[in-house]
Amino acid sequence: MIQDAVNSAASGEQLGMDGRSPSISREEEHNGIDSWFGNKPPGLDEVDYEYLVKKRVFELPAQPHLDTLVRTYFEHLWPFAPIICRTDFIQRYRAATTVPFAPEDSISGLGFQDRSVAQTSFFTKSRLLYDFHCERDLLAMLQGSIVLSIIILDYPTDKDFQHWFYNSIRLFVKLDVPEICSRQEDPCKAQKLYRRIWWVLYDRDVFHSFVNTRNLRLLEVLPYIKPIDQSDWDNEDTSERNDLLEPISDRQKASLVAHCELAQIFSTHPLNTTSDVAGQDPLTFMLPLEEWRMSLADRMGIRNQSYDGEACYPEVMARSYLFECILCRHFRRRQEAKWGDWAKQRLRSAIFELDAIIDKVLASGTIKKFPMGFVATVPALLALHIEMALDLSETELARSMARVSINQTMLALGQMQHVPAIKRGLPAFESVLAKKDLYQVTGRSQAEKASPRIPTTGQHAPDDATHPSSVPQRGVSSADSGLVDYPSFPEDFLGYDFLDRWQLEQWEFIHI
Repeated sequence: MIQDAVNSAASGEQLGMDGRSPSISREEEHNGIDSWFGNKPPGLDEVDYEYLVKKRVFELPAQPHLDTLVRTYFEHLWPFAPIICRTDFIQRYRAATTVPFAPEDSISGLGFQDRSVAQTSFFTKSRLLYDFHCERDLLAMLQGSIVLSIIILDYPTDKDFQHWFYNSIRLFVKLDVPEICSRQEDPCKAQKLYRRIWWVLYDRDVFHSFVNTRNLRLLEVLPYIKPIDQSDWDNEDTSERNDLLEPISDRQKASLVAHCELAQIFSTHPLNTTSDVAGQDPLTFMLPLEEWRMSLADRMGIRNQSYDGEACYPEVMARSYLFECILCRHFRRRQEAKWGDWAKQRLRSAIFELDAIIDKVLASGTIKKFPMGFVATVPALLALHIEMALDLSETELARSMARVSINQTMLALGQMQHVPAIKRGLPAFESVLAKKDLYQVTGRSQAEKASPRIPTTGQHAPDDATHPSSVPQRGVSSADSGLVDYPSFPEDFLGYDFLDRWQLEQWEFIHI
């Protein structure tokens, strides 16, 4: 499904009239793969089918590469969002009645020149399959939409991560998942799956709305559902499929439970509602947060606080400190007289705790194993360091430490260029920091520093991509000149919204 024509032109191979990829052998086809090439999906008329064939939507890479994709997905992505029944998926996969959701490995072996091209190919074909109603199963559509909602593209499109997240909520309600999850009975396999889906969506709903107040809560008014626990995972028999599936560890299960607990702590804060922060006591949120942190290591089986290369514990701790940074910054601005000094100190401490986590991960060389939630934390941390370094009310020591931390954070971003959106945005970060004399750009020509790469509709962007010049930029006016106070600056760097802001390269950051 995710193979493209990148290397076909060079080799002179052409797609056959029957839609089969020349890289797929007859033997592989007879193992079940040909069911995706030779048979028109039910309900699809001939014109639409011919269009999708020409778009090469139904092509699959060779079986070894497919196995690698499935294995990588379940090892690195599934533990953070267990929205699929693994054993059922593998059974359907072995029968060639489904395909993997996300490409994460074997990029060159699949014929792609880089990860961005592979991601664009996967995303475009998935969108076409959805738009042409090739999938009729609502649950499969829900699961696919959730997966697409964590993809940050490096070109503009109307169907961005927000679109797929909203679509997930729509299908979630259409399937009546809240009612199914609220039933007071011994949970069956399907109910456990629905509960995991519910809490994955709940966690992301709080995350998106908390880190960016322009996003509204979508699941706030739904009925109460009992918190998830480790009994909501199936007792899987993976003995016959251990070539693709590793056993799920208790720590991986505890990671999602911890995420959901963290979301519950922050879900009632005024940042997530229309109420005013005036009169709110920040300790109402800090005390439960501190209790949660104190018990987390034991519940996740962490015997040594030094980083052991495993992603679950540092990922959820980083999320907690990001939330604390946002909360303290909010109280510092809204209740300066009463809580200003306290919030300022807590904010400073939370920033440097987040620094320590990212530095440990960076030193271990495992940063590429972390999910998008962790990736989105790093630009936010950079923005907070910039704000502290330029804040004249801070001590000289704090500002100097922020300058040092900026270099470490930029180093982390440099190691995360496997994420296309980070690779696209890094030159813009370097440009604004250099203008403020906060960072020395090295290793690239001046032309490269001034002209970050922007995929255009003439390259590999899909049909619904929008040219950069046709979309208005947020936060910048043609009348702006010089430096002005811009208190919302860090908010523009928080969460997926910033990574999805493809017009970043055109922004001169004059508000910083």
